[in-house]
Amino acid sequence: MICFATRDVWTAASIDVKVVTTTHTWVCGAAVNNAHDAVNDFASWLGSAFSAVTFTPAYSRDTATSGLVLAWTFATSSSVVTELTPNTVATTLLGFVAIIGPSTRSVTFIAPAPAAGTWAPAQTGGLVSQSLDYSLLAGRGDCGGAGAIRRGVPGLGDIKPAFNAMGTPQDAARLAAVTAQLPTLRTGWTYRRLDSTWHFLNFGAVSRVAAGRSLYHFEFDVGA
Repeated sequence: MICFATRDVWTAASIDVKVVTTTHTWVCGAAVNNAHDAVNDFASWLGSAFSAVTFTPAYSRDTATSGLVLAWTFATSSSVVTELTPNTVATTLLGFVAIIGPSTRSVTFIAPAPAAGTWAPAQTGGLVSQSLDYSLLAGRGDCGGAGAIRRGVPGLGDIKPAFNAMGTPQDAARLAAVTAQLPTLRTGWTYRRLDSTWHFLNFGAVSRVAAGRSLYHFEFDVGA
């Protein structure tokens, strides 16, 4: 799954969070331009605004759109009421409805629509495969090591990172629609199953090749 940086004005997104009778407002940080960073920014803010509330975000594939749906879990040690009121920008970018809740104790709010700039191919459960995350910038010239394997140092060749995914025609349509709206310099976060970690990448061209009757293989040019 990928959270691309988009052209949207994420800093215009805000959410009023009400716990019991106290309301504070989260305003998206100035450096945020994608769903992944917006979630982390909200989590950091909530920890300082409501220290008694535990926040756990999750992502899942939306089968209807091939985007990523956000699921936010709030938990407290007592029976307090939690209510969220996103503004119009936040509902558009994060996929939530205008008023979320109220609910008591531990509750999970699931967005009914995918977050902006997100892509989750079907055949890998919304995940993608990566290899050689960081290319080697070996020295150039007559004594350089680029393109060569030095004796005793395997893997020193200058090999391009690989980023692949398998998906359906719906996944292809979603990817085309999302990438058409991205800035010229494409960046974003991708989740790697191998280490259960989000990785930030620079994205170049993407190729799509038929791999079956209703299946496509996607390969991205990427750089770390």
